[in-house]
Amino acid sequence: MANKDSFIVQGEASESDEEDYMSPVHRGEMKPDELVASIAGEDASSEDDLNITISAFASKIEETNTNSAGQNQKYNSLFHKKLQESNWKFKEGFKSFLKTTFYYGKEQINEVNLGLLTSQVEAQETLKLLRNSQAAARSIDLSLSSILSQAYVPETNVIVIT
Repeated sequence: MANKDSFIVQGEASESDEEDYMSPVHRGEMKPDELVASIAGEDASSEDDLNITISAFASKIEETNTNSAGQNQKYNSLFHKKLQESNWKFKEGFKSFLKTTFYYGKEQINEVNLGLLTSQVEAQETLKLLRNSQAAARSIDLSLSSILSQAYVPETNVIVIT
């Protein structure tokens, strides 16, 4: 947003005092207190300047990449290659170890779960059989109680023969 202190600078800064002058410029529907000044100086960058700037940036990027490649060459010795290969083998071995350990642990947990499920089914069957046995024992107890509560020998006439 433009304010009182906003200036449009065209080109580079002037090299002498006589080139310095400011002229207020009103743009569109700006508020009266918002003025923009244009500072005259050298002309804006030409197409050639733009191309030079782009090529300068491109060369700087290439230089940076070359430096990076030079740094990579520092670590491209046979020792570093062997170290990288050894690190890769270690990493793959460690991954394999972890996979094997987790697989073995998973298999052990599955076996334990299967054993627990079998034990649970057997416990449920045992409970069912115990309840049936308890019901049968109650029935036997009631039958025995009724038998014992009655007179054992009913009144009978005994005939004695001599």
